Amino acid sequence: LAQGLPPDEEWVTLRYLDDAGQVHEWTQDWLVTEPGRSFRSVDAGGTTDGGMSTVATALGLDPITDEIQEAKRVFLGGRAIMEEEEAAVSRKLRAISNSEDGLDTYMPSVFKAREVSPPSGKFGCIRIFTFNVNDADAFVDEFIRLAGHLPAEGLILDVRGNGGGLIYAAEGLLQVLTPNRIEPEKAQFINSPLNLQICRNHDPSAQLRGLDLKPWIDSIDQSIATGATYSLGFRISSKEFCNNRGQRYYGPVVLITDALCYSATDMFAAGFQDHHIGTILGTAKNTGAGGANVWTHSLLRDLALHSNDPEPAPSPYESLPHGAEIRVSIRRTLRVGDNAGAVVEDLGIIPDRIHEVTRNDALNGNIDLINEAAEILAGQKSHPMALTVENRDSGLPRIEVRTANIDRLDVFFNDRPESSVNVHDEITSIDLQEIVGNDTGPHRKLEIRGYEDGDLVAARLVDLNE
Repeated sequence: LAQGLPPDEEWVTLRYLDDAGQVHEWTQDWLVTEPGRSFRSVDAGGTTDGGMSTVATALGLDPITDEIQEAKRVFLGGRAIMEEEEAAVSRKLRAISNSEDGLDTYMPSVFKAREVSPPSGKFGCIRIFTFNVNDADAFVDEFIRLAGHLPAEGLILDVRGNGGGLIYAAEGLLQVLTPNRIEPEKAQFINSPLNLQICRNHDPSAQLRGLDLKPWIDSIDQSIATGATYSLGFRISSKEFCNNRGQRYYGPVVLITDALCYSATDMFAAGFQDHHIGTILGTAKNTGAGGANVWTHSLLRDLALHSNDPEPAPSPYESLPHGAEIRVSIRRTLRVGDNAGAVVEDLGIIPDRIHEVTRNDALNGNIDLINEAAEILAGQKSHPMALTVENRDSGLPRIEVRTANIDRLDVFFNDRPESSVNVHDEITSIDLQEIVGNDTGPHRKLEIRGYEDGDLVAARLVDLNE
């Protein structure tokens, strides 16, 4: 109802056959919920109680799919959602169960995490219902916490029906699953005088701290001469945020997608594939193909009104009547890595394997889908890496590294290579004081990379100042 007229019918009647071939009917009146934003979601209009919000400029969201998910959460998981909201209002966050077999989570409207035990072994399974959160740091940290309570042998990530949300959250999560550094996707504006004006207005923005549209200015300006339709591509998410935690899960990962994966979820699936994190198992031939950054009309109006220019041009955007709102795809995203330059918008992500949904899936909680994902994981190794830091009264600490299926460790201190150690036992001791010497500088970042047969298979990033 948030997107269209009410249905003509007041109820729906389903006629079906039971196992004995008998005909039955079931009638259901329409259930109605008032559409509205979860307390965790982003105001796409760009405002908060304190003024404009930068995160609204980093949304990749299909609102219809997100509202359907929100309605499902309200009707099917109402108690957990109410508890989550009450905890937020009281500022006493607590872990809440959103299913009988799931882990308690601080974000039951966002995650469902559980252990699954198909014939091929025990694995973790995390359903991500949405990326529409207003705090990317809290989102990534909660995922890390949940993954740490699940089996290390492999992880099934299920993002079916996820309409997207905050691009920072989607791209920031990728680092947790891989030892490789994450390259965020790049985004392009359509070249136009109005987009050029908005970019110049926020070069960087005086109203939204963190919003800097300067990188796009030159190529949009040059399009007058070149005739190019799109600007050059630049990152929406920062490289620093997308790599500030590093890998935290060390088992193989399978990503399950469908045709209702849109926007930021398209981008997450693209990054998952582009960084060779694992296999994508799809129940459709493509994801939703909505890989764009969306802005609302009211956000565009505000961005056009605010300017660093003492004599700004007038804004062509006027408030829409009766509280109406529209959204536009303002920046389309491009893939990276082996697929560099490929467009996500209108194409989507092609899974590595297709699973045709079965009757058994529909009646028994996607059992065949989970079994196929588990079979993919069962044929792969995990490469666990756990660190214990033994601090000294002065100087750098000693590090004990517990590993499996790793034959070499490389030590980096403040991004500089310092040592390479062959691994012979389960526990390897590394004395940083001996390797680096006395380092009393303000920045003390340790990274340990693990290799098997010359291939990077695990990494751990530690800030020794924390």
